[in-house]
Amino acid sequence: MPGPQSTSAAHHQPALEPPSAKQVPVRREHWGDVVVDDYAWMRDVEDPATIPHLEEENAWTEHVTARLAPLRDRLFSEIKARTQETDLSVPWRKGPWWYFLRTEEGRSYAIHCRRPDDGTGSAMIADEGAEQVVLDENALADGHEYLSVGVLDVSPDGQRLAYAVDHDGDERHDLRFRDLTTGEESAERIADVSYGFAWAADSCTCWYTVVDDAERPWIVHRHVVGTDPVSDTEVFREDDARFHVSVDPSRSGAVVVISAGSAITSECWLLDAHHPVADAQPVTLREQGVEYSIAHHLEGLFVVSNRDGAENFALWRAPLDSISVGPPQTWIPILAHREDTRLEGIEAFTEHLVVHLRHAGLTGIRIMDPAGRVVRDLATPEPVFTIAPGMNAEYDTSTYRFTYQSLVTPPSVFEEDLVTGERVLRKQQPVLGGYEPTTYTSAREWAVAEDGTDVPVSLVWRADAVPQGPAPCVMWGYGAYEVSSDPWFSAARLSLLDRGAVFAVAHVRGGGEMGRHWYEDGKVAHKVNSFTDFVACARHLVTTGRTSPDQLAAR
Repeated sequence: MPGPQSTSAAHHQPALEPPSAKQVPVRREHWGDVVVDDYAWMRDVEDPATIPHLEEENAWTEHVTARLAPLRDRLFSEIKARTQETDLSVPWRKGPWWYFLRTEEGRSYAIHCRRPDDGTGSAMIADEGAEQVVLDENALADGHEYLSVGVLDVSPDGQRLAYAVDHDGDERHDLRFRDLTTGEESAERIADVSYGFAWAADSCTCWYTVVDDAERPWIVHRHVVGTDPVSDTEVFREDDARFHVSVDPSRSGAVVVISAGSAITSECWLLDAHHPVADAQPVTLREQGVEYSIAHHLEGLFVVSNRDGAENFALWRAPLDSISVGPPQTWIPILAHREDTRLEGIEAFTEHLVVHLRHAGLTGIRIMDPAGRVVRDLATPEPVFTIAPGMNAEYDTSTYRFTYQSLVTPPSVFEEDLVTGERVLRKQQPVLGGYEPTTYTSAREWAVAEDGTDVPVSLVWRADAVPQGPAPCVMWGYGAYEVSSDPWFSAARLSLLDRGAVFAVAHVRGGGEMGRHWYEDGKVAHKVNSFTDFVACARHLVTTGRTSPDQLAAR
């Protein structure tokens, strides 16, 4: 990608030398190899040389990139001009209320609002005067350099708000409560709270998680709003440092789920939302290497698990009277394991189930009925895309909301009637300045790795801007923790594509795009595959004429 001409200002800067490492290298032996780390001393945040060194690094960066300042300013202006700062989310229904988010130009944080349903069941409520601000994050941020809201949950009766605030960035939140009828704040503050939270059906009792000294959520407490947190009851504790704990409500409202999970093992316990003082009951006790997640339905628990050798996970129904600490012998198979399809999770509603899956490197959504019969897979219009669940707060509904985006289609919110199949676009992220998706082209290609494995590559470019022959290309990749680099839209990326560059995503092993084996083949002793796959994707882009080695940037 061509850069601007050097500016005269760059030539009049004082001469600088690149910073060098502190002359006290650290030597370590690892499996017989000696490693010299010139920068290990920076781990000591109290070292008086740390801040001056960082200031030198910053000064050097400014010096060597001074000629790019006009381009930086131009790119920033382009990106900002495409962004609609004042915006409104699609409202979602919960009980008698429609909830939504607002953003306002010049304000950094979201404003959480709601309006009462007007009796028509329509989200498009004309009476703006009926809006109630549930939480204005800008007000919480006032006077602070940082804000993160870790919990934001309205009680089942709609009368109370629980919210947790972090002003330090350490992910230790202070949990607070607000009466949404009067606007009054409850007196208690609960410190060191993590992200998990759930209300009981009585709208007074709740459960939350706290972190240990290593920032690991490990204990679930029960609290009654208006009481002293000192008297809160511990209902679950996880002493194994490999496991992180969360607590979440079920969509049905009947149970609350405690989940304890490590990298390869998980366990779920159920709390009775209508009898909050009852003890937690295990779904099935943990087995090393066995993972599972659940969705509660009146027909039973629907369980997605890798038990019985189902590497890519399978789906079972567990009758509620079979929940015990013993092996799940009474679980009923619903969707069998498949080598080419990874099951990632399930949602339960009164009249349908929604299964989230991954096939051929792409996400998918499958609709089923509670008996386990497949109704259909949601159709998608492009070869490269990401489809994901949207905001579906109601348990008793016949519509399903989902999000869709691709490398050329901005994030979009759809609703589909699960009886008729009718689909409605509720909102698409605005891209200001006359963005036209048909100007851009996306594709999925396959590179061949050193061991013969096919590795997917997602591509996007602007056909009328790419030169004849090899073009400049930025190739992005990740490949760890089974995190998938699913295709995503970026308004900022348009500035790259409009200048004639190709953008590529290398879906290397170590991620989860092609199923569990894709992750297993890119970790521990197989970690090298993440890097050789990345190189194979680069070679593919060169040999197919997309780019050339001197025009290829790796990210």
